Amino acid sequence: MRSTVAVVDTDVYSALYIDPDRAARRGLPLDSWKLTLTGVRQLISFQTRAEVLAGARMSGWGSRRIEAATARLDHAPTIPLTER
Repeated sequence: MRSTVAVVDTDVYSALYIDPDRAARRGLPLDSWKLTLTGVRQLISFQTRAEVLAGARMSGWGSRRIEAATARLDHAPTIPLTER
């Protein structure tokens, strides 16, 4: 049996796993996204990792919050950059 895989983009990943409270206040459809991704192997791109960390730094997050985001990203299966 094949498993379903999805590449989760930066906006969805951030909303679900980095700052869901902010996403909920913005009215994003978190429950719908969670339901859609239930049972799905979720991957992120190396670019999503870079965008999340850059956004955190540009927003002036403190070290504890950046460390928490980094730890979360470290557990996300990530598609690496490959050179041709």
